[in-house]
Amino acid sequence: GNPTTGKYVKIMAGDENPIQIDLFCAVPENWGWIFALRTGSADFSHRVFAAGLNRVGLTSRDGMIQSITTDRPVHCREERDLFALIGVPFVEPERRL
Repeated sequence: GNPTTGKYVKIMAGDENPIQIDLFCAVPENWGWIFALRTGSADFSHRVFAAGLNRVGLTSRDGMIQSITTDRPVHCREERDLFALIGVPFVEPERRL
């Protein structure tokens, strides 16, 4: 993946018992999006974030949030920005079930 877009890089570390390390890189314009996705849960991310983006005419592509109609990027610098974008009250990471 390309570390400058928020896509992840998969690294296998170790010889005898390798472990997979997923490295997610972000830029200021997508930090909130990448951070929110990676604080889980996967079910919450799909149910709340993906559905919320779709509901307001946005999508995620190459680690960025983009407008479905214009294909232009929408900056999401903080997790709270994501919740505001989709019109959902902020939920602390440990409560995202």
